[in-house]
Amino acid sequence: MPAAASTLTAPLDTLGLPVRLTLALAALGVRTLGELAVLTEGRLLRSPSIGRRSVADLRELLARHGLVFGMPAEIVLAAPAPAAPTTAHDADILLAQSHRNAARWYRSLAEQGHAPAHNLLGYMHQYGLGVARDAAQARHHYAIAARAGYAPAVHNLHLLTRGTGAAREDPDAP
Repeated sequence: MPAAASTLTAPLDTLGLPVRLTLALAALGVRTLGELAVLTEGRLLRSPSIGRRSVADLRELLARHGLVFGMPAEIVLAAPAPAAPTTAHDADILLAQSHRNAARWYRSLAEQGHAPAHNLLGYMHQYGLGVARDAAQARHHYAIAARAGYAPAVHNLHLLTRGTGAAREDPDAP
């Protein structure tokens, strides 16, 4: 599920992170979930007070809110807050629109050679978020990003193709 605008602007200290990690992120100028999603794992690992385990915990936090590391700032930080839905049907429509809008942005960035955008398009195709669910397209975008040296895409490509060569049905499955 993608993050709601209110979650993107929520202070990190309200999301249950350890105080040490919250302070380390604040030292990097990161105070909200949206600001965290813009960073790359590499940038976090260059901080002397953030290790691999902390990055893994942060990756899980982002995933719970429908986000990943390396998201384009113009999508995450500048997105206007959507009108509050009044019914479940309205909420479904807003969710589908936000996925389609994100896919358009990622496609535009991918056409310019932006590896993280290819990775995110791969994810969207893998799980059918705003685009048709298509394992071949997911593999295509992950492979482009992986060839560009984008480590998360290498990982995602491995997960996509491990064992059977097909996309996993459940993104939360082990």
